[in-house]
Amino acid sequence: MFKKIMVATDGSAQAEKALKTAVDLAKTEEAVLTILSVTPVTDMGSEGMIGLSRAEAAKMEVPFLRKAQEYAANHNVDARTLTLYGHPGQVIVDYLNGHPHDLAVLGHRGMSNIQAFLMGSVAYKVANLAPCAVLIVK
Repeated sequence: MFKKIMVATDGSAQAEKALKTAVDLAKTEEAVLTILSVTPVTDMGSEGMIGLSRAEAAKMEVPFLRKAQEYAANHNVDARTLTLYGHPGQVIVDYLNGHPHDLAVLGHRGMSNIQAFLMGSVAYKVANLAPCAVLIVK
C-alpha cells in the first residue's frame, strides 16, 4: 500500500516517535523511507519567524539525522536523509508536492509552544495541504 514514506523530524521526542512508526511501516510495507529535516530560517523582511539565517543554517550539522538513518538501517529499512530550509509546514508540503510519496509521518508537536504559536502548527498545515495520506503520531 505504501511504497514511498516520508517522515519529518526535528530531533524532538515527538519526532522520535514518528520516526519509529515510519520505520515500522516502511519495514512492513517494504517501502523506501525519506527522513526529512526542515531548519527554520529567517529571510530579511519576514516577520514573526524565529530561526536562523540561511548562511547560519547551511553551516549546521544535523546529528539527529545521522542517528535517524542509523536507526532505520538497524531495522533493515532503506532510508535517505534530506535537510531543507524555511517555514517547516510549507517546506514539507512543497516537498511532497514536488516529490510524490504515499504517506507523510509527523509528530504531533515538535518545537516549543512559542515557536508553534508564531509559525502555526506544522502538523496541522501538512495534514490539511499535503497531496498524500498523513499520519500524525501522538
